[in-house]
Amino acid sequence: MEFKEGWLKKTQLSTMAWWAERFTDELREDWRLLYGQTLKVAHLINRETVFMPGAEGEFRRAALWAKIKNPKQVFEGERITEPTCFGDDDAGVFFINGVIAHHDVALLQRDALSAALGEHVALLYNPTKNLIADLLECHHDRYGASASASSKYVMEHILGRIQAGLRVTIVGYSQGAIIANAALLSIMNKVSPEQLSLISFVSFGAGFRSSVLPSIIIQEHFANVRDPVVNLGLLLPEHAVSGTVYTREASGHLFIADYLTPLLKGEFGEDSAFVGKLAARL
Repeated sequence: MEFKEGWLKKTQLSTMAWWAERFTDELREDWRLLYGQTLKVAHLINRETVFMPGAEGEFRRAALWAKIKNPKQVFEGERITEPTCFGDDDAGVFFINGVIAHHDVALLQRDALSAALGEHVALLYNPTKNLIADLLECHHDRYGASASASSKYVMEHILGRIQAGLRVTIVGYSQGAIIANAALLSIMNKVSPEQLSLISFVSFGAGFRSSVLPSIIIQEHFANVRDPVVNLGLLLPEHAVSGTVYTREASGHLFIADYLTPLLKGEFGEDSAFVGKLAARL
């Protein structure tokens, strides 16, 4: 066992050195976070909720089983490679999905949110290429040197609403929260305080590095304390976050199974404006 632990440590150190020679300080910092914390990747999944009826796990399992039974069937259909709006542009709520999500899964999440709110929600789809490409895009938007294609797309939709004098609620999940935060940071000095006051920003399982926005924007963030993603972002002590953070003692990172469903059950408390909006529907 000592040999294995020593070999693993040497491998980790040599890998970190390789990255340190070739990449920016920011990328090295994200790499340090991944190696420097006792993160339990298994906590991305909550075994009690992963196959909850109507949620992501059951949806993916059913789709995989259909593919196994009919291998010639095109499982995912045409892959969307550019940011795309599913729904009406004039919707008052925008949902932005996380990493490696086919648009069918993102639409499932959007529809669950829409049903909970009792109003139309537009999906501003964040397209996926592969895990590595998506994580590099996360890193890009975490440090905000320039906006990614998805964050620019979200920014345009937010501006379209508030410049018309209309309220908008942006719901960002996982990488979607990073994208939404980057979009809001890009516009906060370009519009009036009156326009900013039309915005509500709600995040679930956020992985953004920091999120300091004008207090005139309503900001609420929901996190499972054992979710590895929020421990790289939202809940990391040295990362500054404005707004109010609501937590519960749980693992799991799935939007429907681990965030929206517990929210509807009151497990994040009842003090938030977003919870109040949901409660008014029930």
